[in-house]
Amino acid sequence: MLAEQMETMLLEEHLDAKIAEYLQEAGLGWLSPQAARQIVERQYGKQFTDLLRAQLQQLVDLAVPHLNDPKNAEKLLVKLGQELLCFSLSERYDSPPMWAHYGGNHSGFVVAFNTGDDWFQHRKDGKTTRLQKVTYFDGKVEEPFESPQAAFISKTTDWAYEREWRLYANAEQADTITAGPQGPVHLISFPPEAVNHVIVGAKATDETVDQIRMALGRYPSASLYRAVPEPFTQTYKLVTI
Repeated sequence: MLAEQMETMLLEEHLDAKIAEYLQEAGLGWLSPQAARQIVERQYGKQFTDLLRAQLQQLVDLAVPHLNDPKNAEKLLVKLGQELLCFSLSERYDSPPMWAHYGGNHSGFVVAFNTGDDWFQHRKDGKTTRLQKVTYFDGKVEEPFESPQAAFISKTTDWAYEREWRLYANAEQADTITAGPQGPVHLISFPPEAVNHVIVGAKATDETVDQIRMALGRYPSASLYRAVPEPFTQTYKLVTI
C-alpha cells in the first residue's frame, strides 16, 4: 500500500502541483515548479524525482517490516474496530433462528428500512457511505491488509443464514450516547421516510403492539404487520394489524 502510494505521489503532475502549493505558502509563487526543480537538482546533483523516490523508499523499508508484523496488524485492526460504529441489518425477516436470537424469541419486532433512502447513501457531513454485504467463509484471513473487506466484513458459514449487511460510522457521528449493559450505546437519528414498515413477532403482546403503533405516529408512511408462522413451509406470512 505504501509503495503504491509512493508511486502516485511521484507522478509528474502531482509533484508539480505540490511544489507550486509549497512555493505559494513560502511566498515564492513567482517561481515555477520547473525552476524550483532545477535549483534542487543543481544543489543535490541528481534528478529531483530520483531524490524523492530514494527518500520515500527508505521510509517504506523502515515501516513495512513493522506494519507486516502479525501482532501489529492485529492491534491496528482491533483499534479500528473499536473506533467504528456498526449498524447491522439483515436481508430477511422470515428466519426462525433470527427471531429466536434477536427478536426476543418471537416476542419482539423488526424494523424494515428502505435502503434506497439517501440516509443510507450519505452521511450527515455529505460524504458518501454505503452498505457493505457480509461475506461468509470458513478459514483464516492470512494477510488482513491484502483484503481489509474480508477482515472486517466476514463471518464463518455457520452464520450465513443471517444474510447480514453493515453500515459503518465514526463515533463522532452519533447524535446521542447513552449507557448500555456492555458499555456506551451510540445512537444516530434517521428520517421517518427511511422506515417502510414494522413487523411484530408471533408472540408479541398486545402491550408491545400498542406501544409500537403509538411510536409509528411519527412514521406516517410505515405499515404495521405481524409475522405469522407457516408450519408446513417453515416461513412466515405478513398479516396487517
